[in-house]
Amino acid sequence: PADEAPQKEPGPGHYEDVFTVCFLPDGKHVVSCSEDSAVLVWNAADGKPVWGESVSSSAKVVACSPDGKTLAVTSDDRTIHLLSAKDGASQRVIKVPGGSHWTVAWSVDGKRLLTGGDHMIYQWDAATGKQLFPPPKNDHVHGAITRIAISPNGQAL
Repeated sequence: PADEAPQKEPGPGHYEDVFTVCFLPDGKHVVSCSEDSAVLVWNAADGKPVWGESVSSSAKVVACSPDGKTLAVTSDDRTIHLLSAKDGASQRVIKVPGGSHWTVAWSVDGKRLLTGGDHMIYQWDAATGKQLFPPPKNDHVHGAITRIAISPNGQAL
């Protein structure tokens, strides 16, 4: 269709360790991210790459928004990259405080992101990149955060 963005020519695949894979909500595509900084979308039926995009540093974790339109990718350089799931176009880069954030999850409504890192759980407005929790300059330390999951009803972590 005329309204679709041109597809980027993907490379052959990852050349470093792959850290995370996930299905897009359509069930037809798989996303992977790797030490090589690449985020790749693959056709789940035939395994062929659809598009590939590099982020600024090693891509650790990828999570897909509930509507399937946006990917959130944590990176070693203390950033979260929001990419279009359709073509990999950068939508926003969020700079995170402290050390690297190793995990990311979307709220059920897709309006917020949760990340874990720097011994804290952080909440971000996905549209603006604004840090919602903890308030900036909050110095509470709770331990290493390596995985985050949100309940299907959005009421519990």
